[in-house]
Amino acid sequence: MSNGKRSRPNQRALPLGERTYKRLKPVQPRNDHQAEYLSSIDRNIITIGLGPAGSGKAQPLDAKVKVPGGWKEMGQISVGDIVSTPDGGTARVLNVFPQGIKEIFKISFADGSTVEACADHLWKVYNIDWRDRERIVTTEEILRLLSLKSKKNRLYVPLPEPVYGEDARLAIDPYLLGVLLGDGQLSTATPVLTTADPEIILRLNGILSSSGYFFSKIPSQKLGYSLKRLRRKNTPNGFTEKLKELGIFGRKSFDKFVPAIYLESSQKQRLELLQGLLDTDGYVGKDKTVSFCSTSLVLAEQVQYLVRSLGGLALLSSKNTTYSYAGVKKQGRESYTVFIRIRNPSSLVSLTRKRDRLREPGQHDNCRRKKIISVSPVRHAAAQCILIDHPHHLYITNDFTVTHNTFLATYMSLLYHFGKDIKRIIITRPAVEAGGEKLGFLPGQIDDKMSPYMRPIYDSLVDLTDLEFLKDKMERGYIEIAPLAFMRGRTMNDCVVILDEAQNASMSQLKMILTRIGENCKLIIAGDPGQSDLSSRKSGLQKLTTVLSGVPDVGIIKFESCDIVRSKVVADIVDAFEKYEEDQDSF
Repeated sequence: MSNGKRSRPNQRALPLGERTYKRLKPVQPRNDHQAEYLSSIDRNIITIGLGPAGSGKAQPLDAKVKVPGGWKEMGQISVGDIVSTPDGGTARVLNVFPQGIKEIFKISFADGSTVEACADHLWKVYNIDWRDRERIVTTEEILRLLSLKSKKNRLYVPLPEPVYGEDARLAIDPYLLGVLLGDGQLSTATPVLTTADPEIILRLNGILSSSGYFFSKIPSQKLGYSLKRLRRKNTPNGFTEKLKELGIFGRKSFDKFVPAIYLESSQKQRLELLQGLLDTDGYVGKDKTVSFCSTSLVLAEQVQYLVRSLGGLALLSSKNTTYSYAGVKKQGRESYTVFIRIRNPSSLVSLTRKRDRLREPGQHDNCRRKKIISVSPVRHAAAQCILIDHPHHLYITNDFTVTHNTFLATYMSLLYHFGKDIKRIIITRPAVEAGGEKLGFLPGQIDDKMSPYMRPIYDSLVDLTDLEFLKDKMERGYIEIAPLAFMRGRTMNDCVVILDEAQNASMSQLKMILTRIGENCKLIIAGDPGQSDLSSRKSGLQKLTTVLSGVPDVGIIKFESCDIVRSKVVADIVDAFEKYEEDQDSF
């Protein structure tokens, strides 16, 4: 007899791929290799996955990646390179994974920025309708979501924090340069500035006080100021020489530009440059809108770049202008306007009358995301992905857009745990320094010693569930961190074991972990034989695939990361190792 309540399906009775759990973010395979990999984990006791972590999450080789001091094309990125990260810091490139020819999609955003990536590239996407607000989804999934009326114009990616950069040795103070590019006349022997704001002149003279220069009012002009020297000498004007060195002397309003060194300077220097530009050619509306206008397309695009580098949104538009001469209406130069949204907009200007308009909270003060407008296929091209040493594996690509990475093996272990198929998750890996495992010199307990090595797995756990849940499970021992060397003598029952970076394990270590498998245990082994820190003779991962080929309940997938499992299969594994060792002894 029905009690009127809708019954919930038995999660454990459902196929693994159809299970859903409130605190576990959904993940679906996005290509045949991923589907085969997940199926092997579910079907076999042991699954060995060969290949680089992050396979498939690629960008074309001509995509831009932000590095300190500028940009590099993806195809020029090498192991050991330093890249900029969305939190304003930097990270080292741990690995580079060529992906061959891929279909490339263009992702377009509301601020006019675009990025190219393959179908399986991962993004951190925000939607207000999702319970957890943010999810990790592929380019292909974004394309599908945008086709839904409920999601169109409601998907966002995070904005980066300001890219810090390093202090640059600049020929001219950045605020002074910004003012000159905005309201300065640079084609005369000495610069002339036109402004109705004495406050700007006061600040500039403070900047120039130690250099022997100052701006003086031109008696014949209502708003004009010329640059003067405190002591006249029969020597060339040093300030004008600096303008010539930067390539901006003699420039008219329509061909002004920011010298490249200023665009890649420190956060403070770039902000001061932008303040100079906005104090002069910037507009702050009563509704707290901020914009910049210029007849120089290059300068407008560079202002857009500066805003994005400081963590803001900047949309560039243009319009044709007209003017009247001798009573005749004539066509003027094209005008370019940059519409700006940024957190803490009052920081963009230093001029009191403009800053006062921005002191009260406005609708864009907490601007943290940019809207995805469209995804469309554009070409086929060679692509690659990179793995960086950063807690969230996020880096900055074209137009200061944030991209992401994560693991399938971690997801599967959580899925088994949520479904109560297993009780514990054990995460292990070889801790390899130059010649082997050397954990003793590291400070703290075993979890502290392993933390630097296990960071990618930690990050995946946080991405797939929530931090509070993760901390609780680790404190209660349901998620355990242990170096591979500490697995000797244990029998692993009722658990999923993830062995990461297995290319750095010897054959004896792999045999040890395989023979620890107990009842109701799955072992996931992940590694890339081509990226071992051991010599080819000592690394056992590639040899392992030969040893276990054909052994029942063992799946070998040439892809990304791996899963391995345990119970009666131990006998088959021991037999396989004995046969392998006998064959080796016969040579």
